[in-house]
Amino acid sequence: MNRVWQLSPQAPEEFIHALAPLHRLAAQVVYARGFTNPEAAQEFLNTADVRTAHLPGKDFSLAVERLLRAAATGEQIAIYGDYDVDGVTSCALLNEALALLGAQSRVYIPNRFDEGYGLNTAALEQLHSQGVGVVVTVDCGVRGFAEVERARQLGLDLIITDHHELEDGRVPEAFAVVNPKQELEATALHSLAGVGVTYLLAKALIERGRRAGMMRNEADPSAWLELVALGTVADMVSLIGVNRALTQRGLEHLRHTQRPGLRALMSIAGLNTAALSAEHISFALAPRLNAAGRLESAYQALNLLLTSNAAHAQELARALDQHNRYRQALTQQVFEDAEQRALADDPQPPLLFAAGEYHVGVVGLAAQRLAERHYQPAVVVGVEDNLGRGSCRSVGGFHITRALDICRGLLLKHGGHDMAAGFTVNTEHIPLLKDCLMRVAAAHRPPGGWQRLFRADAMLDALTLRECAIWDSPAMRSLALLQPHGSGNPRPLFWLKGLKLQRARIFGGSSKESHLRLTVRDSLGTLWDLKGWRMGTRLAEVSVGDALEALVHLEWSAWNGEPRLELQMVDFRVPG
Repeated sequence: MNRVWQLSPQAPEEFIHALAPLHRLAAQVVYARGFTNPEAAQEFLNTADVRTAHLPGKDFSLAVERLLRAAATGEQIAIYGDYDVDGVTSCALLNEALALLGAQSRVYIPNRFDEGYGLNTAALEQLHSQGVGVVVTVDCGVRGFAEVERARQLGLDLIITDHHELEDGRVPEAFAVVNPKQELEATALHSLAGVGVTYLLAKALIERGRRAGMMRNEADPSAWLELVALGTVADMVSLIGVNRALTQRGLEHLRHTQRPGLRALMSIAGLNTAALSAEHISFALAPRLNAAGRLESAYQALNLLLTSNAAHAQELARALDQHNRYRQALTQQVFEDAEQRALADDPQPPLLFAAGEYHVGVVGLAAQRLAERHYQPAVVVGVEDNLGRGSCRSVGGFHITRALDICRGLLLKHGGHDMAAGFTVNTEHIPLLKDCLMRVAAAHRPPGGWQRLFRADAMLDALTLRECAIWDSPAMRSLALLQPHGSGNPRPLFWLKGLKLQRARIFGGSSKESHLRLTVRDSLGTLWDLKGWRMGTRLAEVSVGDALEALVHLEWSAWNGEPRLELQMVDFRVPG
């Protein structure tokens, strides 16, 4: 694997002074994020006012008016969602909003194994036969052209709310389509998650419903921001601008949530709610919420979000935790088999592709692990009977959904983003699909192969590192203002030089999945432990006494009740 280190440009002194009293280290990180003038930097730091955010357009108004009319007349409404965290939080949020308006609403989440992702005609026919007059999708539907046509034939008013990429710029002819990506020019709302779109719809419904005297109970839409934070972070959309503001405020609500289900889930995950961060959503809450839809039914996660019964919440949280443990073991099995198959014929293919009798609930996770380990686009397909359900993960510079677009003639259904996508395919077409994707990837692969670029925000000298080891130092207080971190606004990455290796050892995990701990001494004589997750196989690259450089994240953990700085190593090298 080609690993390239790059240091972000140095912020000018006048920029650093303009951001005072922000610590110069944090100012440098802001500059490295691309906010290179003080006005843009201040806008990033202060975040947007989410109270004024709204989706423009005729279809948005049509959607609001149609749902209010259905609520007023008692017409049955079905909320049709996705089975991931973004979809489930969207379902919970809109269901609660419609209930406040007195609407007759229900939630329908397709089964991953029987129905697959997105709209399907059988579900629409079933809902119609049960008396549903309006179907509103959340986090799906924008590529469901055949399903939209069937809804029209049935006489269903289909409202699509989504955030996924359009297919060749086309929009299905539903009753209304609400998707920020319909705008020809990128706007501040282009990167909203599905739950962000749903929140703006629900907020408009409440505001209009209040003026019309329809509210059963008074409500503060900002209370739903905890759901928005969950779905936004879990879906890995960019945490810049409106998404950053939504997540920031959502985390504040989540730390004091009154939802028994979320309180139970945070407790079983061992989280300190007072210090809850976006990373806790990514690595503790989202995997547990996702586990239900991956292995059985996403309704368990939905019920956890909606329940008002503390005992039921505890029961659901325990079930999700157990699902997640099983999911972890299953992911490891699928990953190891998929890796072996993907590399069987070529140790350096342009794209990693594996198909087998895999549990389709974890193929996306296995693809993610493959892409991370080998830094190549990865596709894993779970095959059952005559159907393959695939999940894709990509690397910088390769738009995986556009690659699927090129191969669409072989697919039954597909969709996604630049870095992640999914599809269904007839089993007989899997070899042809593999060949097609290989050709597309080979045409886009740079001459030297895919390069993993590590872009350090700043060089961190030994003296500043010492300051960062103090919990409430100016440096750490300033760095905390850059949160929440996630896609588009990752944790600051710092470059350490002048290190000397004192000890190296592996810990935890299997031989391929073990972790690496390097004890180093800096130029001031301070000893530091660098932890590299899943880097145990690189132990042979270093010897005691070696000079080292490392790229690290700064993280705080509790040690015997006291906060302690940890250096999470992303990469290391012996200079020379």
